[in-house]
Amino acid sequence: MADFTGVRLRQRERDVVEVTGGSGPARPDTLKVTVGYRAGWIGEAQVSYGGPGAAERARLAGQIVLDRLEYLGVKPIETRAEVMGVDSLYPGSGPVATRAAAGTPEPYEARVRVAARVRTQEEAEMVVHEVDSLGLNGPSGGSIAAQGVREVLGVVSTFVPRSLIHPTVTVETVRA
Repeated sequence: MADFTGVRLRQRERDVVEVTGGSGPARPDTLKVTVGYRAGWIGEAQVSYGGPGAAERARLAGQIVLDRLEYLGVKPIETRAEVMGVDSLYPGSGPVATRAAAGTPEPYEARVRVAARVRTQEEAEMVVHEVDSLGLNGPSGGSIAAQGVREVLGVVSTFVPRSLIHPTVTVETVRA
């Protein structure tokens, strides 16, 4: 960590400034670097349900998709099947049965969002396909809402030996 409390600046000549008085510990032997990498794909889709039992049907739909992916041999890196407005911010915090026992009205509409991070684009497309198939093979009254597949870029920070880093500066001029 640099200590700038004793720094003094002095104009030596035009466009030349002398800087003195800075201090700090010795340079570390390692440097922190941030590396981007390809972290898989996300397949995501949503289905809306309305009427009595909407939240239960939405939750059932999410479980059906997760079970289907397992049956098909898809091994997601991570998954989410959440009923938006019921348990999407705080998973497991508000089961519908608990809400009913507490006298909280049951939602008359609900939307399930299923997302899975997987290793390949093909697997991500399978996630979307399985949610899409709920229209014919899932709980009644579903309406497919949004769906998409996208690549995930991950970031990780680590340390590397300073001796491996060889900084260079290239100045380029662009002529209009």
